[in-house]
This record gives sequence, structure tokens and C-alpha cells, in this order.
Amino acid sequence: MLSGFREGESIRYSELFPALRVRGLPVVRIAEVLDRLGIFVDDRAPAVDRWLERKLDRMSPGIHRAVEAWVRTLLDGGPRSEPRSRNTTWAYLGEIQPVLLEWSSRYDHLREVIREDIIAARDAVTGKQRESRIVALRSLFRHAKKNGQVFRNPTIRIRVPRQTGGVLQALVQANIDEAIASATTPDIRLIIALAAVHAARPKMIRTMRSWTTST
Repeated sequence: MLSGFREGESIRYSELFPALRVRGLPVVRIAEVLDRLGIFVDDRAPAVDRWLERKLDRMSPGIHRAVEAWVRTLLDGGPRSEPRSRNTTWAYLGEIQPVLLEWSSRYDHLREVIREDIIAARDAVTGKQRESRIVALRSLFRHAKKNGQVFRNPTIRIRVPRQTGGVLQALVQANIDEAIASATTPDIRLIIALAAVHAARPKMIRTMRSWTTST
């Protein structure tokens, strides 16, 4: 790398890494030496830029620009918004990336997305994921509306239906008799009483079993 070096030039990481790798030489240490000499330029893209480039690949240009601006505001903050954690940002974009790619096959810009598209995206998943998807989409469209990238926010007044709990199934008498018959020691009888009367959770029961085993 230094054989053809001239005064005033710089050596870039993108040039240094391939040359050293084929010779099995340490890149980090040599880069440190060149940096001390003042002739090293680290032209690597930050990890977050590489991640974002992968996630936004194949999105239509209009959607790409709006989503990138949103993600960078989440990461860096804005005039009236605090930065979010990187994990939160990754989770938001990871949740709605499939939706954005599907929209990109039909739309050129987020302003073309309508309320029915949001509902379809919500109903394409189940359980907790439905809420996570709506939360991320609300964040995206709030940002886009605030910055004039869309005329209206199609996520307004779209709710996630509250999940109903499972139907409680009563124990048959045979199962109750079997549980009572198996309680041959005081500690097991106590555990069964706590489960039956006070609805002790499985984790609590396992903890009590470990205590009785250790003692």
C-alpha cells in the first residue's frame, strides 16, 4: 500500500482491507499505525447505514425516502422528539418491512396508502403482533404527516380488537380425585391447596417444589 504512496495522499480502508486480507496481515493494527501517521481514511459505512440499506432494499423510491427519514429520526431524535433505542427502531422497522415491500409493489409513495391498507396489514397477523404492527405504522405515518410527506394519516382511529381470554375448562371429578390421591406428603398437599384455592401459578409451584426438594 505504501510502495506507490505520494505526499498528500491518503490510504482508504476499502483499499487497505483487501490487500492485507489476501496476505493474512492484521488490518486493525496496521490501520492504527497509518492513522497515527495521519494518512488513513476510514471510509466504511456505519453499521446502522448498512443495516438500513438492507432493510430498505426493493422499496419504491417514495416509500424508501419517507421510511429512511423516519428511521433516522427514531435513531437520532428530532427538534421535538427524543431518540429511541436502537432495539426499538429495529423492532419497528422489522415488523412493518414486509408491509412496506408489499405496498412498494403497488404504490410509489406513502400518500397512496389508504385506511383499508392499514386494516389489511393489521389483520394479516394475529395476537400481540397486531398491536406491534399498528404501533409501528402509527409512528411512521405521524412522522410522515408532520414532515409533509403525506396529506393525511390513515392510521387514525384504527384500533386493535381486544383479545378475549380462553374458555375456562372445568376439571372432571376423576382428575380431582387423582390429584388428591397423589398428595401423600404435607408439602404436596399444601401445593394442591394453594393451586386450587388461591390459583397459584406454575412458576410459583415450581419454586415451592424446588424448596421442598432442597430441604
